[in-house]
Amino acid sequence: ITDCYEMSLVADPTQQLDPDSATPRQRIEFLTAHQPAASESPSVASTCSSSCVFLSASFFHLMQIFSTGDSGPVYFMDIIEDMVYVKDVAAGTYLTSATLANFSNRPLLHTMTITYGPSGSIQFAITDSQTGAAVLSFSKSGGIGSDGTYLKFGMYRATYSGEPSIK
Repeated sequence: ITDCYEMSLVADPTQQLDPDSATPRQRIEFLTAHQPAASESPSVASTCSSSCVFLSASFFHLMQIFSTGDSGPVYFMDIIEDMVYVKDVAAGTYLTSATLANFSNRPLLHTMTITYGPSGSIQFAITDSQTGAAVLSFSKSGGIGSDGTYLKFGMYRATYSGEPSIK
């Protein structure tokens, strides 16, 4: 990994607002190119998040696989209070989870291979990039969006009073 970017959201719920949202939300994300069904896309990213306390039960997305053909997310990785969850949106189930403490103040390596489309698959793992210790992983076959599916990663949250700043 050669390029490094720092992302942050401020603690003020009236700042850094997503202009296209009907409700107050803060967003800073990277998006990959839209992929047609049956295409395969390997991804690797490295992160190091600051320690913080989440007091909200509202959503805080760290990653989404979004399908324009299905007009919404297929999977997302969310922080809710002191846990990190990966959710299969169509099934309405959580595929895996880990404590937020496992994500804070340590260098993490995210690896993912996605084959998009109705016969798709996903393999996703997060490990500590220094020790190799597993933090979170899942694998699933089946519908991974339709045409125009892409990966978004970064920070996207519903705002609330008392929210922390995030880096």
